[in-house]
Amino acid sequence: METSYNGWTASKKPADFGGLAKIVIREKSYAPGVRKGDVHVVFTHLFTDIDRDIEPIDEGHPADDWGYSYRQNRNANNLSCHSSGTAADHNATQHPNGKRGTFTPEQANAIRTLLKTKYRGLVRWGGDFTGTPDEMHFVIIGTSGQI
Repeated sequence: METSYNGWTASKKPADFGGLAKIVIREKSYAPGVRKGDVHVVFTHLFTDIDRDIEPIDEGHPADDWGYSYRQNRNANNLSCHSSGTAADHNATQHPNGKRGTFTPEQANAIRTLLKTKYRGLVRWGGDFTGTPDEMHFVIIGTSGQI
C-alpha cells in the first residue's frame, strides 16, 4: 500500500483508508474532506480555532480551502499528504505555495503556539518547512495512535 510522506496510507480511492469527511467552518467546507475519524476531528477543531482567532476563512474563494487530493508533492519527489487525507489547505489564494511572510508575524506566532500547545505537535504548518514554504498547508505528523 502506498503512503504519503507522513507515513499514512494513501490511495486514489479514499474508501481504501476509511473515507473522507468534510470540514465545515461557518458553512464553508474544505472539500472534498479529510480522512474520517480522528484526523477529521483534529482538523475541524484546528480550522475553527484559526478562523476564530487568527484568520477567518475567506468565503469569497470557493476553491480556496481543501483537503484530499491524490497527487505528488509539489515541492518534493514523494506523495503528498493530501493523498492520504491528512493535509488541508487554508485560504490558499492568500498564502500561495512558495511565498514566505503571507501571515503577519503575530499570526505566524499564534499558529506556532496553537500547534505546540493545544495540538501537542500533532500538526505541522507549511510555514515552518525548511525548503519551499507552503503557508496555506497544515499536515498531520502524528500517528493514528497519537491523535
